[in-house]
Amino acid sequence: MRQRKSWLMGSIERRRFIVFQVIIISCALALFVRLTWIQLFDGLELSYYAEKSGKSQIYIPAVRGAIYDRNGQSISKNLGDYVSLSVSRTQLLSPDRLITDLAKVVGRDREYFHKQLSHAGNYITLARKVPCSQAQQLKKLGWGLIEEVDVKRAYPYHDIAGQLIGFTDVDSRGISGIEYTYDHILKGEAGWRSVEVDVFGNPQIRQKLPYQPAVVGGDVV
Repeated sequence: MRQRKSWLMGSIERRRFIVFQVIIISCALALFVRLTWIQLFDGLELSYYAEKSGKSQIYIPAVRGAIYDRNGQSISKNLGDYVSLSVSRTQLLSPDRLITDLAKVVGRDREYFHKQLSHAGNYITLARKVPCSQAQQLKKLGWGLIEEVDVKRAYPYHDIAGQLIGFTDVDSRGISGIEYTYDHILKGEAGWRSVEVDVFGNPQIRQKLPYQPAVVGGDVV
């Protein structure tokens, strides 16, 4: 009787051990299937979003061509001591203080910069054609803004024949006169550069990423 009872107890223990093994193997198999699914399918989606969020494009403005008179004298040219100022949204920790400093240094009203900061996107253009001296003042105030070389249109003869020569807008597009009529020649073609961004949103330029240089505009005589 004791031997039969001992045999039954041993049989129950063996069954429990087998059930336990089946559960362990089933969990391991389910974990393996899940990890395989993540690598093959979810991994592709995660890689896509990681690549998309880790890359961006920087706009490269084209240098506008010059206008010369019949004697070869420049009557419309570019001044190069200017930059455009942008900021990464991830670094925008004190927008009110930034607006105050920009309004004071650049000389535009606060409402203008409020509007600029309301624009969507990771990179926000704050101001165009800002003198390099003003950009330096902002640096001294502690702002690490993104600076890109910008040009400002200048007319050596000022208002003389102004209606004939015309003018450009803030984006260097001709809006009147020769500037407008021959805009398709003068404007050139903007370029772009793909950049990687770090966890703080700062651009990190890499040589092997796609790059399209800007095409300089043609001159008009």
